[in-house]
Amino acid sequence: MIPKLRPAAGLRISFVLWCLTLAFGVQAAWAEETGVFRLQTRARVPLSQLEDADFVNRDSVPFMGFLDRDYIMKYQTVEWKASETAFIVCDVWNYHGCMGAVRRVNQMVPRMNEMLKAARNEGALIIFSPSGVMDKYGDHPARKRTIRVKEEMMAKGERLNFSTAWNNCGPNEPPLPIDASDGGCRGKCRYEAHRFGHWPVSAQHPGLEIMEEDGLSENDEIYYLLRQRGIKNVVILGVHVNMCVLGRPFGIRNMVAAGYNIVLMRDMTDSMYNSESAPYVSHIRGTELVVAHIERHWCPTIVSSDILGGRAFRFEEDQRPHVAFIVNDDSLHADKTIPLFADDLMAKQDVYCTIIHGEGRGAYRHLDELDDSDAVVIFQKDQPIPPEMREKLEQLYREGRGVVALRNACRAFGARSEQSQNDALFGDDFAARVLGAEFVLPDREQSVAGGCFVSNAPEVAGQRILRGVEGNSWRTEGGIYQTRLAEGAVVLMRAKTRKGGEFPAAWLCKTDVASPRVAYSSLGYPSDFDREQFRNLIRNLIFWSMNLPCNDQ
Repeated sequence: MIPKLRPAAGLRISFVLWCLTLAFGVQAAWAEETGVFRLQTRARVPLSQLEDADFVNRDSVPFMGFLDRDYIMKYQTVEWKASETAFIVCDVWNYHGCMGAVRRVNQMVPRMNEMLKAARNEGALIIFSPSGVMDKYGDHPARKRTIRVKEEMMAKGERLNFSTAWNNCGPNEPPLPIDASDGGCRGKCRYEAHRFGHWPVSAQHPGLEIMEEDGLSENDEIYYLLRQRGIKNVVILGVHVNMCVLGRPFGIRNMVAAGYNIVLMRDMTDSMYNSESAPYVSHIRGTELVVAHIERHWCPTIVSSDILGGRAFRFEEDQRPHVAFIVNDDSLHADKTIPLFADDLMAKQDVYCTIIHGEGRGAYRHLDELDDSDAVVIFQKDQPIPPEMREKLEQLYREGRGVVALRNACRAFGARSEQSQNDALFGDDFAARVLGAEFVLPDREQSVAGGCFVSNAPEVAGQRILRGVEGNSWRTEGGIYQTRLAEGAVVLMRAKTRKGGEFPAAWLCKTDVASPRVAYSSLGYPSDFDREQFRNLIRNLIFWSMNLPCNDQ
């Protein structure tokens, strides 16, 4: 039994607590939990590590060899207490030896600072790590406190049981996908030190605000600070992702070795890469390749909009068309096929792709990405389209931007949380008017078992939109959908069942806007993605919807 305190005793205890708060100052502030971060992580998980819980129906996933990948791209929402989370800002200096690096950092810093303020306000620990310039901050309260924490913990016998040396490579890590052996800077801007007589970095970027309650260090002091605060989770951001972000004492490799839950904020980083070096891709694409390497071999990634909202950051030089994909978890496993398809599209077609991944009935994150997209691909089944998404899709459609729907996507527009699955078979007016299908339902009697044979419609043979889809008919293992098309729709492909039924499998829709760029395919069974013909069809529909030519690679 807990004894009750007499009023006088309660007052004395309150007074003592008030005095301790004053004595410890800002250190007491972090003890009060103020928020939870809900982060949508992206990782490239080896097939051997997948569990039955990752599948709605494992038997319906024959696409495991899709694009010869030995992994899937897994989106997962995690909840981290802000009081147990630290954000480490790596080497965001006020200058650099490469003018391209300086330009890109200057673009990132305003959003980076706003994101850090939002994280700090939720109760997270912010640690600034501008390596090599700590002497600049000797009198800063954040620097003094960081040093003091290590001294106090070591005096109590605390020691690190892992290395914090520069880490060039992990024991099982393959070489990085880009060659930065020339320093990673293109042209005459490389190594500006000769203009100054020394390395031209003197401080952290002035656009990043350092507060008293923050951490400020470049070495193992960071780990003592994490221990003192009870930090379990780390978000790392800054530059450069193929060098310091991976290898510093506080970098990804060492954090993984130390046992922390770590994620990379992939839109708040940059690489040192010269596009005239292997693999001879754009600088933006080179950075994406390193991010993919980290997702495959080290840790998941997130974007700044997980913390700040809005859209993920893009550099000004990134002028690629933007394709947004809407998927959700269901028995067709679009959440596994589509991300790999989008990743392949980025590699071969020089586009920027985002995945808007649903988290159950009507719960979607990053919907603001639709505002910036040139085309949207909708592939989901029974999960309802939330009102905010409907409004954004309606606006996108009215502005004449591209819309491509797959399989039974129109069912989502008729789905309601209070309705049964059967009630969701019929699309509402938006689905009929925009997607060109008055309703879609399975022809269960003829085609659910045994699959169908798909071929190009004779009347459109030779059209560029079917480039790479030519040839004899091919078999889809999924059932075809009996579809009543809107008037004026142009059929591209047809599917025949074993019992002789014939139904549209892909078509272009007649719309009531100035730029009619809406396409639909009722194909999209998981194993369809193993076929190059199907992937080429979807690729062609996407570029047609944006009124852009595509690379026939």
